[in-house]
Amino acid sequence: MLVTTAPIDADRPQHGTGRTRVHVASMTLRMRRRLMAKSRDDEQLSLRLAAVAALGFVLIVPPFLTRFDHVGQVFGVPVLAAYLFLVWAIVIGLVAVIGGRSR
Repeated sequence: MLVTTAPIDADRPQHGTGRTRVHVASMTLRMRRRLMAKSRDDEQLSLRLAAVAALGFVLIVPPFLTRFDHVGQVFGVPVLAAYLFLVWAIVIGLVAVIGGRSR
C-alpha cells in the first residue's frame, strides 16, 4: 500500500477534497473486494444451477422412470405423465427460486 499524503496530481492542488494516494488505493481495494464477492456469488449460483440440472437428470433416467411406468392414474392422468410433469415443475421452481435469490 502506498503511504503518502501528497495530492494525486502534484501540479494541480485539490482544494478541500483531501484526496490522497492512500484514499485512492483504498478505493481500489474496496472495488476489488466487491468484484471478488460478486465472482463468489456467481460461482455459487453456477454450482446451485448445476446441482438442479443434475437432480433433474437423475430424476428422469430410466431406472426412476420404470418405477412409475405402470397402469394407473393420478387424478385421471397416467402415473408416468404425472411424474414427469411433477419433476418438470420442481426443476422449474428450483431454478426460479435460485435465480430470484441472485438478484
